Amino acid sequence: MGIGDTAAAVGKGLFAGAAGTVAMTVSSTLEAKLRERGSSSAPADAAGKVLGVQPRDEEGQARFSNIVHWAYGTSWGAVRGLLHALTCRRSGGERQPAYASHTGGLPADDMPAARCGGWAMSRR
Repeated sequence: MGIGDTAAAVGKGLFAGAAGTVAMTVSSTLEAKLRERGSSSAPADAAGKVLGVQPRDEEGQARFSNIVHWAYGTSWGAVRGLLHALTCRRSGGERQPAYASHTGGLPADDMPAARCGGWAMSRR
């Protein structure tokens, strides 16, 4: 797998992360409307604390929260794409360190056989 394949995997991951963020946004927006509550400020609060950024007003906080929400969700898609590229580099189901980090390091006996790029990662 070359640099082009890795870039393609990261690009697909970015797209998947954006699609997942859309789904989560729709879901949380519907839930907020059904419960008649406002938007969450958690993304802005957490990122503001880490980055040392403090929005000046409620409009700025809403804008900052939205930016953080989309950047966070989309970037995790890129990480997933990179893990896929690193994990699926070898054929024959050989596991690599990226596979362990993606699955939380669970041994193969603790989960069903996984498929990766058409190659089965069997229980051994």
